[in-house]
Amino acid sequence: MKKYLFLLVLVILASLSLSAGFFSGWGVILNFIGFAFIWQGEKFIRENFSKPTKVLYIFLFITLLSWNAIATWWVYLTKALWVIAVSNTLVMLVPFRIWFWLKKQLHENWHPILFAIIWIAFEFFHHHWQLTWIWLTLGNAFLYQNTWVQWYEFTGVLGGSLWILGGNIFAFRLFNKQLYINYITTTFVVLYFSIPILFSLYLYQKPLPKPQNEIEVLVVQPNIDPFTEKFSSGIRYIPLEKQTKILLELSQQNITNQTDLVVFPETAIDESFTESLITKFPDFQRVDTFVKKYQKDLLFGISTRAYYKTKQSPTSVYEKSVNAFYEDFNVAVMMQKKKDTFDIYKKMVLVPGVETIPFPEYTFFLKEFISSIGAQFFLLGTGKEQKIFETQKAKIAPVICYESMYGEFTAGFVKKGANVLCTITNDGWLGDTPWQEHHLYLGALRSIETRKSMIHCSNMGVSGFINPKGEIGKTIPYNRRTTLLGNTYTYEGKTFYVLYGDYLGRLACLIVAGLVVYALGRIFIMKKDV
Repeated sequence: MKKYLFLLVLVILASLSLSAGFFSGWGVILNFIGFAFIWQGEKFIRENFSKPTKVLYIFLFITLLSWNAIATWWVYLTKALWVIAVSNTLVMLVPFRIWFWLKKQLHENWHPILFAIIWIAFEFFHHHWQLTWIWLTLGNAFLYQNTWVQWYEFTGVLGGSLWILGGNIFAFRLFNKQLYINYITTTFVVLYFSIPILFSLYLYQKPLPKPQNEIEVLVVQPNIDPFTEKFSSGIRYIPLEKQTKILLELSQQNITNQTDLVVFPETAIDESFTESLITKFPDFQRVDTFVKKYQKDLLFGISTRAYYKTKQSPTSVYEKSVNAFYEDFNVAVMMQKKKDTFDIYKKMVLVPGVETIPFPEYTFFLKEFISSIGAQFFLLGTGKEQKIFETQKAKIAPVICYESMYGEFTAGFVKKGANVLCTITNDGWLGDTPWQEHHLYLGALRSIETRKSMIHCSNMGVSGFINPKGEIGKTIPYNRRTTLLGNTYTYEGKTFYVLYGDYLGRLACLIVAGLVVYALGRIFIMKKDV
């Protein structure tokens, strides 16, 4: 019984430590020991159980599930917490399985370093496949302590992940007396933690370059509850015409003569506009009238439906009445005061289990399953190309909601010429929870990576402005129907991270692939000798 109690203590310590950075700025310090508890559990199980495999995987599953559930507890409001937590836990077990297999081929001293490489490769892979859920990327734990990681402009969040894993290696080796506390060890550990922080503080105190342009922006937060007010199924449904009226009246009351840009949130006008007839819809016409009357540029979110003669993708749906296939899209629109036409960008990174299902050509049945557990689900089409909205004063990256979680993806807009970031999001789906603030603060990491200002416009909050150092400026709290008038600035230039992206992840993948080849070669040679 004592053995199981010890493992339970390790489960609690590991899951709480790995979650700490998402609740407090100083909590990120505990992330530097979270994996050490997991490694200690693995070591204890192998040394104290005659048949360790089953116990080991149960220990890992409970620990990783607890980490997911604690750090992202707010997902319960979508009624899909257990689905997301269990799914991501099972995915997280994969790098452990690879580690268990590969470390047989290496000396014990290399095992923690091997795990760090595999985990970085895993995080990179988790950013780029269809079951992506990257909230718990270790480098994201600095969201409240971004003055320590200003060097993300060189490494992205994977640099933070690597730093945290290195700290865990020190903690594990010191506890197991593989390292001894002496002058050399102490000096090395102090330098390991102090040099990145000092370098970050040096970057933080450097003055920003001279901006190219100053833009006055009006951020509109309509505060329309997606559960009860936004859609016709809601018990307090607000008709679409009235929703549009709320947006326009808030704008008219607060714009000034100097206002350059007005921003509405994601799916601000959710009418499922037929793309070929979009200008015929009354709500779209009302918005266009506002732009021309007040001579302001407007960036806002809508939903569209495109019809095709043939099936375009696994998410295409056949509509018998018109003998055609259609796809629905989450879209950002830019209307400009000096143009009669408008530009659109279709969301490319969709939320798994909410806007898309993984590998839909094989898992279409999951749509019915997700709906059956009461979760909100919209099977959307995927945009094909990043677009830049270019105005007289700015080249705007239209980042839609979940896309702002992805560093390399967001940097792609800047690589194409964007000089200011603009995230439009709903965020009302998850209520008054840490998600609202997390989303804003994780956006600050994108500003650091790209050294670009960000406008963050949310339906229910939190909305605000972020500068290129990741400093949060003026904000609108959650659950307020109001506007925020502020100035943001455009900056030219591309950071090292913008140019080279997640090179740490690619390097880790190459190393893991090389080690797999090496391990297979050793196994083949050993069998041949036998």
